[in-house]
Amino acid sequence: MESVLTVQNLCKRFGEHVALGDVSLEVGRGEVIVLIGSSGSGKSTLLRCVAGLEAPDSGTVQIRTQQHHGGTPRQRKPMPVGMVFQGFNLYPHINAVRNVATALRHVQRLPAAEATRIAVQALDSVGMGQFAHRYPGELSGGQQQRVAIARALALAPELMLFDEPTSALDPETVGDVLAVIKEIAERGMTMLIATHEMAFARDVGTQVVLMDHGQIREQARCAEFFAGPVTVRGKEFLRRFNREVNYLD
Repeated sequence: MESVLTVQNLCKRFGEHVALGDVSLEVGRGEVIVLIGSSGSGKSTLLRCVAGLEAPDSGTVQIRTQQHHGGTPRQRKPMPVGMVFQGFNLYPHINAVRNVATALRHVQRLPAAEATRIAVQALDSVGMGQFAHRYPGELSGGQQQRVAIARALALAPELMLFDEPTSALDPETVGDVLAVIKEIAERGMTMLIATHEMAFARDVGTQVVLMDHGQIREQARCAEFFAGPVTVRGKEFLRRFNREVNYLD
């Protein structure tokens, strides 16, 4: 399987706190890798290092993008990474379609009409086309998160990163957002998802990566992990969620 992401011996400290300690991970094209673990285990820091938002102290992150040849200077190029955050991070003073189109115009340098066309398509793909002209303050949390997902998808990324995308949502909207992410996974998008939604992890992920104190404690195929983790930490972690995920079945 072709690798899209290779992380080797990644280390990151914040003062005396070791956020990542010698983390290595490989993600194949089309895989959905689910990062699980307690808050503060290093999931978000790993995603931010992959996205280039944090500089690691040591180690490497390699993202292998498709090579595109020919075309005109205005032809848009795929971005290596699209990231969806916990807090949506939408611009409050512009509407949904302009939120999605902004990166297309200023990062990929597309003409306004083309950027708007792609933005509308991206919003349609997450069920938000009818809300294209609403401002973030006029949308629910779940709707704002779907706009944020559309914004990342519009850049045609090789790899999608999700940093606990439902943690800021009320229970009634969590399912809508998870359904959108599942649909994107079914289209073959390569993903790295940090989540506390164990049922979602079991159903959508191809592999589970359990993190603890900045290190990977266990990595396994989802079916194998939820059938019975092999490490003590894995068993302890799932035991806390056994009301949500009956992994003994």
